[in-house]
Amino acid sequence: MVPLLIDSNQLRPLPKALWGHVCTKCDKQQSRWEFFPKHMDASTRGVPICSVCWLYDSEWAKDKHAAIASMVNEVEAEMASTFQRAQGGRLAFCADADRILGAIAMTSRMFAIQDAAKTRGGR
Repeated sequence: MVPLLIDSNQLRPLPKALWGHVCTKCDKQQSRWEFFPKHMDASTRGVPICSVCWLYDSEWAKDKHAAIASMVNEVEAEMASTFQRAQGGRLAFCADADRILGAIAMTSRMFAIQDAAKTRGGR
């Protein structure tokens, strides 16, 4: 399975002091991420988005629903517990979606660092 990857220029965690801003998609005060649309300068503050909206409603997620569901299932199996689902099989709580999105972001960062090292001639 190809890993789910996110460009860190497109999505980053919000600083902890800004957690809980209203998500620009669902209007709930649960954002822990900031999104940088392609037209937006990544040196400015991003657009607040919650992990549920990113995983299920973002442009990034459009063709990744099966891969996201598979990853959620794998995490549940590893944890020996089940996340609560909303209608349609989406994760019901942002805390659970933050876990999944955080793992994707961390994996993405790891691959980006490895690719940069290869480009520089490192290991």
